[in-house]
Amino acid sequence: MLLKSLILLSKTNESKNTSRDFMENSIFDSNYSTNVECALKRTAFFTRPNFINY
Repeated sequence: MLLKSLILLSKTNESKNTSRDFMENSIFDSNYSTNVECALKRTAFFTRPNFINY
């Protein structure tokens, strides 16, 4: 479920798909793996520990 929310977050930022379109088309989306990668990178950026200096 967390992964689905990450992909949904990625799709809403990078395309104009609604959540209903996402649920119906995510499995057949040609950019599925790219959206997963972008979502994971974005989540890793925003949830990084505060004590680590980047």
